[in-house]
Amino acid sequence: MPERRSSDDARATRRRCSLGTVALIVCLSASATAAPRSRLLREAVHVTPGITCLDEEALREQVRAWLDADSVDGDLRVEVDGSSEDARVASFRMWRGDRLIAQRRFSPGPAQCAQLHAVLGLAVALALKVSLRDELLGDLGSPPSGKWSLGAGAIGAWKVLPGEAWGAVIWLERALPEHFAAHLGLSGLAGLDETFDRVAGKFSTAQVALDLMLCAVPTLGARVRGRLCAGLEAREWFASGSGFAVSKDASFGGLAVSNSLGVSVEVRPSWSLIGTLGLVVPTARTRIAVSDPAGRVVDTYDSAPLGGLISLGGAYEF
Repeated sequence: MPERRSSDDARATRRRCSLGTVALIVCLSASATAAPRSRLLREAVHVTPGITCLDEEALREQVRAWLDADSVDGDLRVEVDGSSEDARVASFRMWRGDRLIAQRRFSPGPAQCAQLHAVLGLAVALALKVSLRDELLGDLGSPPSGKWSLGAGAIGAWKVLPGEAWGAVIWLERALPEHFAAHLGLSGLAGLDETFDRVAGKFSTAQVALDLMLCAVPTLGARVRGRLCAGLEAREWFASGSGFAVSKDASFGGLAVSNSLGVSVEVRPSWSLIGTLGLVVPTARTRIAVSDPAGRVVDTYDSAPLGGLISLGGAYEF
C-alpha cells in the first residue's frame, strides 16, 4: 500500500505540474500579444544631442523629477533633438503611436547645461501630463515651431504664359496661430517662342509676379504638413516679337487669383522640402496682336482663361 500511495502521489504531482506549465504558457502568450499599458522613461524618451550638451540620462532624470513618475503610457514616445549648428538650440516631438501630438522648439535655450536640461525636462513632463487631454480633443499638433520661413524653388507653368514656361520663385512666410500662415512670394517665368497661325514671325513672353496669400497648414504626420493657399497675384508681362516687318517690345500689368495645394516634409530640423500644385485665374485676359504696315490687325493671340503651375523647393524656418 505505501508503494501504491507513493505512485498515486507522483502521478498527481505530474498532473499539477502539467497544468501549471499550460497555465504559464497561456499567461506568457497573453502577455506577449497584449499591448503594453505603460513603458519606462528610458524606453520612451530618446535624445539626439547634436552639438549641444544634452545628455539622455540627465534629461530623463529631469523628466522623472517633474513628472514624479518613471513610466508613461505605452504608446507615447518623445524624441529630443539638439541642433547640429547651434549649441543653444533644441527641440522635442511627442507622438502617441504614429500621431504627432506635441512639439516645442527652444531657440535659443539657456546657455548653461543644467538649466537647459531643467527647461527641456519641464516642457517634456508638461507635454506628457496633457497628452490625454490632447488625445481626447483630437489635437492636430502644435503650430509650426518657428515664426518665419524663407524658401526658394523651381517652377514650371502651362497656360500662365502662352505655352509652357519655366522659372524660379522665392518666398517669405510668417506663421500665424491655429495652423495658418501669411505667404509673400516673388516669381519669374520665361516662356518658349510662340508663333501665330496666319503670319510668319515669333514672339516670346516673360512674367514677374508678386503673390500675397493666406495658407492653412494642417499637420498630416510627424514631419509632414499640408498646404492650402489662396490669394492675389500682381503680375507684369513682357512680350517681344521677332521676324516681323516691324517688331516691337511691350509690357503690361494685371491681377490674378492664385490658389495652390501642396505638402511640406521636414527633412531635418528647421529645413523642409515643399512641393505645390497651383491654379492661376487672371481677372482679365491678355491679347497680343500683329499689325500690317497700314496698321490693320492681321492676327492675334489671346491668353488662356486659367493656367497651372508646379513648384518644388526648400524652406528654412527661423
